[in-house]
Amino acid sequence: MESNINRKKENKTIDSILLALVILLIVKLSIDLFFFDLLPPLADNIFWVGVSVAGVIAFYLKKSYIYLAVMLVILIAGLFNF
Repeated sequence: MESNINRKKENKTIDSILLALVILLIVKLSIDLFFFDLLPPLADNIFWVGVSVAGVIAFYLKKSYIYLAVMLVILIAGLFNF
């Protein structure tokens, strides 16, 4: 029973991290699209790698392997494009 409660807390934490990442990405993309480039190109690449790594870790902990595979492809494609 106790492990089930801990697992639910862990899932809520991971869901909160993923929701924060999505909100951060939407705000950044909106600023980049409608106003001005928020970051220089190198910092933008580092930002995307950081977000991809955070997504990989979150999906691995959540055991969402399909989303994990998608994030790994995005991370690898971004690293080759660096």
